Amino acid sequence: MSKNWHLIISVIILTPIAFAYGIAPNVLNIFTFSIEATDLKNIFRATMTLYLAMIALWVIGVFNPRFWETATITNVLFMSGLCIGRILSFIIDGLPSLMYLTGTLAELLLALWGISNLKRYMSS
Repeated sequence: MSKNWHLIISVIILTPIAFAYGIAPNVLNIFTFSIEATDLKNIFRATMTLYLAMIALWVIGVFNPRFWETATITNVLFMSGLCIGRILSFIIDGLPSLMYLTGTLAELLLALWGISNLKRYMSS
């Protein structure tokens, strides 16, 4: 079970974030801009379902050991992809709010934890 914790924590953290993106981003006030245009709402709902699809794979990996490696690899790629994109934005756009800085740190830590678990538990 210990090898699943990075997946479980990712699921717990990202599920509400996914729903925040897609269901009611204006209501939750997590963005400093209004999301009114249909095309922008479409992008946010697609982002929500992309997150939920990844979350579903991670849950499958927790409960089905045959999918653990795949779930962990996708988790590492997902978290490191988000982290790298945010760091790129720091360089180009400047530092964001504390909420997004904290998210970047969490993404980095989860990616590194997943890499560590892959090295420790990956089958030969």
